[in-house]
Amino acid sequence: TPELAAWLAETLPALPKGATVGTYTYLDGELNVRISLACDLVCSSLVAKGLCAGVAFVQTPSQAFLLPAGCTEACDESYASSYLRLLRYEPNARPAAPVADGEPTRHAHDGYVPMQGPNYALAKAINHWRAVLARSRDGLTVSSNV
Repeated sequence: TPELAAWLAETLPALPKGATVGTYTYLDGELNVRISLACDLVCSSLVAKGLCAGVAFVQTPSQAFLLPAGCTEACDESYASSYLRLLRYEPNARPAAPVADGEPTRHAHDGYVPMQGPNYALAKAINHWRAVLARSRDGLTVSSNV
């Protein structure tokens, strides 16, 4: 990892301004977490040195996140007429979570797939948070396609 980061630190200044560093990796099991951490270290070191204008990741819908109520309603309508219901697949748009009085309802998308396991979920979460930091804190362009 340090060798790759050093090579990129030497190479990126020779490229046209605005280079985007992409991490498109996958390994089975815990190796996926390790390679995601290694990519994260490389990206964070390049960002800290101001050597890239953007970062890119291949993301996944296999995460959990909050949704507006309208999305959940649309999912429920779509699921009601879907063949997935006939196959007894569970809908991944869950009912609203309990909230304190006066708080808006919160709906969650549960995209975790048990078959993928916790290593996959953690590896993708590492990518996701690097993308969030790169955009919100560092002001970089981010590509995080699902």
